[in-house]
Amino acid sequence: MKNTPGPWNLDIRVGCIAIYSGPKENCLSHMHNSPRTMFYKSGEWDKEKKCWNTDPQDEANARLIAAAPDYHEHAYNLAMLVLQSDFYKNPGIKDAVDNVLAVYSKADGI
Repeated sequence: MKNTPGPWNLDIRVGCIAIYSGPKENCLSHMHNSPRTMFYKSGEWDKEKKCWNTDPQDEANARLIAAAPDYHEHAYNLAMLVLQSDFYKNPGIKDAVDNVLAVYSKADGI
């Protein structure tokens, strides 16, 4: 595996969104320039409400990115179980497993 090993921590707070590996940190501290940080985005200052806001789409994207190591591992393990079973003989299940393995290979750069 070439990527940074999981788990990846997600920290969404008022004013920032961060994804990083290793021990949990506060994204408001030094995570914006840490070598462990894989994603960091500051929020926007709302002049009327006098507070920091993060974009909901950025938050949703960050959740998906942070879950990637788990998806990667569990999808592969499930595909391997199905490959070794009679379920793989079902054309619909075979196509689904083949698609999972194609995405797995894409993620691994194979």
